[in-house]
Amino acid sequence: MSTFTVNGKEWTVEQIAEIRRQAAEADKVVKAAEKAGFIEKAKKAPKEKAEIPAEVIALRDALQTVFEAHIETIKAEFAKTVTEEKPLGQIGINLSFPGGEWGVQLLNETTRKAKTPKKEKAAEETKTE
Repeated sequence: MSTFTVNGKEWTVEQIAEIRRQAAEADKVVKAAEKAGFIEKAKKAPKEKAEIPAEVIALRDALQTVFEAHIETIKAEFAKTVTEEKPLGQIGINLSFPGGEWGVQLLNETTRKAKTPKKEKAAEETKTE
């Protein structure tokens, strides 16, 4: 039987799987208790915002200029993605450059925000469990 050693202690695959199951169960209990106000939510340390280099700002500004010059074409491409199944259309359109290893993804923020109330959906599922 194979084992994995952590801090000098041997663990089997079965033991690790059981710990994972217990951790997932504990996570659900903690989240439900936080949501119910039974315990205080753990506070996350604020993220430090990195300074954006001038070259990146210049690139962003150049892309914005091109984007604004072609806004009608972009809107038309997103409009083509609207179907009966997807009344809001696609969230993004990928553009790749010939011969290169890079591409750009245009995101429709209105569609993205409308399709992403996942936290609310997850909260509703927790209520029904």
